[in-house]
Amino acid sequence: MAKKPTKRASYEAPSDEPLAITPLEYGGLQQAFAFLNGRLFDGALPNVFITLSRHAKSGGHFAPERLTKRGSEEREHEINLNPDIFTVHDDEFIVSILAHEMTHLWQHVCGTPPKRVGYHNRQWSAQMESLGLRPSSTGMVGGRATGSRMGHYILEGGSYQLAFRALAATGWRLHLQSTPRPGESRAPNSKTKFTCPGCGANAWGKPDLEIDCRPCRLAMVSET
Repeated sequence: MAKKPTKRASYEAPSDEPLAITPLEYGGLQQAFAFLNGRLFDGALPNVFITLSRHAKSGGHFAPERLTKRGSEEREHEINLNPDIFTVHDDEFIVSILAHEMTHLWQHVCGTPPKRVGYHNRQWSAQMESLGLRPSSTGMVGGRATGSRMGHYILEGGSYQLAFRALAATGWRLHLQSTPRPGESRAPNSKTKFTCPGCGANAWGKPDLEIDCRPCRLAMVSET
């Protein structure tokens, strides 16, 4: 008489068991990547390995072909985000850093990569502008649009802002940020968000700036 096939044991988490934080946070970042890929890059970007790790004075970076699949020569790209900067920025700006690094990925696979690794050239800068993200060496109005170290700010009503708002409307959000260590002091946010109480337009600048909305003739109010 033939033996019945042995049923494999499977683990089912109790209904009251907390959701594992690793798939929650990394799954959320993958969801944001896929959403922006479809909305801003017409789905042209390949998937990458997304990581959270701390790099001094950096919000994130793109590393082409950083990983190799075990047992083959096939390589994968990596995008890193720095959870230290999550403590001084809202989700909209943090996801814009992901879009910044995705633009490097776009240039690597769809454009012409710069000769110097990490350099932000005119092609990259033009693509950022088309997404509604203004490149700036200072992260604020008036900064250079190309260079080795490059920040950006979000253009009001641009494609990125509209895409993020659609993503946030699904209930998407980040859950984690770095925990300050005892005795550690975090520098104040040098890119504070200011909002016009009349029309809702936004601007970014140093915390002590006094900014007026010219169309409304109203003082813009900081978020802190």
